Amino acid sequence: MPEKKTKRCFLAIPIDQACRDDLVEALANVDLPGIRRVASENMHLTLKFLGDVADEFLPQVLEAMNAVMAERSGFDLEVIEGAWFPNDRRPRVLAAECQGELAILELAEAIDVAMNDLGFPLEGRAFRPHITIGRMKCPPRGPLPEIALPSTGCRAEKVILYESRLLPDGPQYTAMAEWALG
Repeated sequence: MPEKKTKRCFLAIPIDQACRDDLVEALANVDLPGIRRVASENMHLTLKFLGDVADEFLPQVLEAMNAVMAERSGFDLEVIEGAWFPNDRRPRVLAAECQGELAILELAEAIDVAMNDLGFPLEGRAFRPHITIGRMKCPPRGPLPEIALPSTGCRAEKVILYESRLLPDGPQYTAMAEWALG
């Protein structure tokens, strides 16, 4: 029996270059052992992680997203603070938390429900819009520094279905499809 081909996929809002540059600059002087900064070109705001998707199932994902994205409008995102995920006692991810119009929460929920209709599990926690800017393999001992982030943001103008390949020097993301936000 031939092995099914799959792609590791997620749906995300790309972050514009100016916002990525602001975040990279803010982290340039942060001395935190054990943190691996996310490459600027990989910064995005994830709406839904799908995991491994069989190639023959991708048309159903695209069709569901076409329905979700029909008549959606763009909106502004604003970086509000640095945050440790899941929390500062067990930090694994350094993120730039974002806020935006109610549209981002509605979009994330609509995508979650549409993907659940296709068999992907619903998110088990409330959606917290954020841009991952660093990852930690081994959390440091002692208190974590507060990360001062610039007042920056961007316009959410599209959603992209990405394929994620995990490589030894970091993930590689390839856009597979995109939908405009009005």
